[in-house]
Amino acid sequence: TGRQVYELEKKFKVKRYLTAPERSELAKLLGMSETQVKI
Repeated sequence: TGRQVYELEKKFKVKRYLTAPERSELAKLLGMSETQVKI
């Protein structure tokens, strides 16, 4: 949902990086492969 993406973006802005599970989750939400989600 848009809310989830918003939360992830907020987290990303705070941490400046994503852990592997978060990146995997983000990739799933956006319908992309993990390799397309840049750290």
